[in-house]
Amino acid sequence: MKFKKKHLFILLFCIILLFLLIFSVVFAVSKNTSPIIAFYDLETNIIEAIKTSFDEKSVLFSEEKQKYKYLILDSELPLKSQLDDNKHIAVVFSYNGASQDSISKAASKFDSKIFGIMPSSMRNVSNNSLPILLNHLEMDVYNKVFVKFEKNEIASLSKVFDAGNREAASGNFNSIMTLNGQNDKILSYFLSGYIESRYGIEELNKITDFLSENQRIYEKQDFLEIPELEKLKVVCDEMLALKKAGLFHSAWDEMSFDDIKNFMESKKAAFVFMDLYSHRQISYGIIKHYSETFFPSGRLANFGTGRSLIVPTVMATCFETPNKVASADCKKIVETFVSLEEQRILARNSGLAPVASSADTQDKQAYNVRLWGASSDYLGLDFGSGFTDPVAKKEFFAALRSYL
Repeated sequence: MKFKKKHLFILLFCIILLFLLIFSVVFAVSKNTSPIIAFYDLETNIIEAIKTSFDEKSVLFSEEKQKYKYLILDSELPLKSQLDDNKHIAVVFSYNGASQDSISKAASKFDSKIFGIMPSSMRNVSNNSLPILLNHLEMDVYNKVFVKFEKNEIASLSKVFDAGNREAASGNFNSIMTLNGQNDKILSYFLSGYIESRYGIEELNKITDFLSENQRIYEKQDFLEIPELEKLKVVCDEMLALKKAGLFHSAWDEMSFDDIKNFMESKKAAFVFMDLYSHRQISYGIIKHYSETFFPSGRLANFGTGRSLIVPTVMATCFETPNKVASADCKKIVETFVSLEEQRILARNSGLAPVASSADTQDKQAYNVRLWGASSDYLGLDFGSGFTDPVAKKEFFAALRSYL
């Protein structure tokens, strides 16, 4: 009996020792696992700008000289599912929208004081995430067309169409108006800007919310006939009429970015709609012949006069990982991104605009975007941002192009 008790004690001791060993190994691995800095559906130059700043700041803020890994997440898969599958992601950089909102509840909160350097329109654009850079939908106008406007300003969408009709009659341009309609983001920015211009941000938000809740609505025949998408259909029908009238290029919805650059280089496009990021990809020798402005107002009767411009905003969302020291360091680094000096550097390296009200800007384009964003009622989201399912989003815009 004593022999059996002795062996039982030894067995229990070995089991306890094994559990302690396993716990120690798991703890050591989790503590030493490098936190991941992830990027979701961001353009290349934005990613590289953030990496550069993160590398420089990590030397100062990493108390235990932690190493960090970078990961570009698959933009064709939902953001939340990828985050759920990887508990070592300490920071996600992405555009504001439903995908970013889907992960925000589990995110670490930022001190409200950190938002004090931003204009009021930018302070509450997302839960538990920090705005760091501003993109923007703009209209670029060939300078020789632009000077024909009263006081050298574009006051309304109707004036744009009037000028377009004059230029169509002149025969100087192969394309009066166009955009990189082949790109889902640009198409979403443009049509969203058009809807906001006509009906205001509340009507645009209704469409965005509806698409967020009905992401496969495109599977229904004649989906644009659904009452909730009425304003989107009206704008699409107006685009069809403008194309038929010759104001928009006949293949605007299929044009690539290279097509747009070629039109602008040959000075054969009078009006081009693009985002600030695309603007930066065009050489100065070409872009100098164009002047940018925000999407002009085309407000219809019975709709408000305020503007909420389409300003896609790059957000930083932080999480606590098993390596708590490293994830805390990551958050400290992210917080430095809204310092005045770092805002200047990030904006310069990415080509976008800073969110800080008084940060130095590299040129008038970045300055204007921040000014326009600050003067908005609040930053508008394009309806494409309502999708969390990238496949559904891609199919929706394919169906939209078929209609256009």
